[in-house]
Formats: sequence, C-alpha cells, structure tokens
Amino acid sequence: MKNIILLVSILGLAACGDNLNGLRPDAREHQDGPPGPDAPPGQPDADTTPDADTGTSTVTVAAGACPGTPDHTLAAVSGMAWQFDGGASTQVQTITIAAGENIEFTTTGMHNFASVLQTGSLSWRSGDPVSGGQTACLTFTAAGGPAAFHCEVHAIMTGTLTVTP
Repeated sequence: MKNIILLVSILGLAACGDNLNGLRPDAREHQDGPPGPDAPPGQPDADTTPDADTGTSTVTVAAGACPGTPDHTLAAVSGMAWQFDGGASTQVQTITIAAGENIEFTTTGMHNFASVLQTGSLSWRSGDPVSGGQTACLTFTAAGGPAAFHCEVHAIMTGTLTVTP
C-alpha cells in the first residue's frame, strides 16, 4: 500500500510540470541566447557592447594644406604604408595627438584617410581617393578614441587615433 501511495504521489507531482509563469520575470531561469538590447545612454546595459556614439563629429576637414606649419603630418607613401611625422613607414599606425591639433594628410597616389566609423564624435574622411593624390587638413577639436582608421582603397593600411584632452 505504501508503494502505491508513493507511486501516485510521484505521478501527481510529475503531472504538475514546471510552472514558472507565476514567478517574477527576473526570477525565471536564464535561457541562452543573444544579449538584450542596450539600455539608454547613462543606464547600465544588459549586455557588454558599448553604446553607439551618436554625437556630431568633432573633426573639421579642409581641402588643401593646413595654414602655417601643421602640428602633425600623415603621408600615404609607396608600398601601401603610412608615415606619421616623418617616422618609419608602416602599414599599421598608432597615433596620439592632443585636442585642438591638426594633421596634414598628403598623398600622391590613390589613397585617403578615413575613420572606420562613418558617424560619431570622432569620425572623418579626408576626401575621395583620387589618382593624382590629395592634401587635406584635419583638425581634431575634442578628446576621444581610440578610433580606428583606414585607407578606403587599401584595406591593409590601418591604424588607431587617440585624441587626448
């Protein structure tokens, strides 16, 4: 008789199932899946992705040479490489400048200098790549970064730019 009562009790509990619907949403067991959307700026996120930078660009771009002596120079040189301030020519550059400084970008070939992100506070584009080359003066007016940049024609030419206060 005890075995029958035990069997009926087990079957009765099994029939009830797992009813989590009556629990608060935060008390339910986490199910694997992609992270939830970002919270509004200034509030903690449910995931670990950074909030999108939706600010207006703080970089001014003017065609032609910088007035006077530029603070820095960046040249696209032969061998699909960058040369910053006359230093070594490399395909990957790490650049740090101060807010308010400018970079005079020059090339004699089909290159340009552009941030990877096309919008946001640290976004820029020196202009369209043209076969005759180009010169542009880029002034970085506010701190930010690091921001990834590249030549839009040559994916091998990349770098990061940080603007300090």
